[in-house]
Amino acid sequence: MINYIFPHPKRVKYHIPLSELKKISNAGAYATDLYVYAERFNKIGNQDPYVWNEQFLNTYCKKPWNRKNWEKVDKIFWISKLNDSFVCDLVFVVKKGSIHQWDEYNKIERNHPMIDSGFAYKDHYCWPERGEHVFNCKVKRVTLKADMETSFQPQIADGKLVDVTDILKKEWIEKLNRRSYGNNIIRIDQESADMLYKSIIEKSGSYAIKGNQLAPVRSIMKPEYEMSW
Repeated sequence: MINYIFPHPKRVKYHIPLSELKKISNAGAYATDLYVYAERFNKIGNQDPYVWNEQFLNTYCKKPWNRKNWEKVDKIFWISKLNDSFVCDLVFVVKKGSIHQWDEYNKIERNHPMIDSGFAYKDHYCWPERGEHVFNCKVKRVTLKADMETSFQPQIADGKLVDVTDILKKEWIEKLNRRSYGNNIIRIDQESADMLYKSIIEKSGSYAIKGNQLAPVRSIMKPEYEMSW
């Protein structure tokens, strides 16, 4: 199997008060305020990876890459540099059988069976039709969908992201320090990916945030939830 570290600038941090979470249908799933790290909701934020979904989505970020081996991708770790440390803002385990090829290069219909929700279409899928992330070559666009049980945003008790500096290999840190974000990726072997996955789970524990917790929250998201960090 193929595994990657995707370097990425730090995300926007959102603070959703418990009083607002109580307004959604499964309010009982939330006992405290929620902190979420994601892209900004504006004209230039393509929400990729898309976390406001039971299955996280990846269509554009670091694409196109390894075009012939989609079915072999297992785990993707999105990692950002925060001051002198590195944090992981998403662990994306590709669900078997959830690698979806688009019928057209730069367009997908709203009623396509691949579309998960109206929010997912608005926030994520329709970006090529807006002139963003347009393919100019005859390569089929592919959306990867995450396994909702094993994929998560790794956090700790205070709503901060898990610091992974101490569990990254020296050569990975060297590459993360010298690479621009762009389309640069770091391919890692299966043993290393499994080790990294296990270590992040141990650090995050029960504070990991999954897609089934985030999907309902999208309906109440507001710009004022954004906070500095």
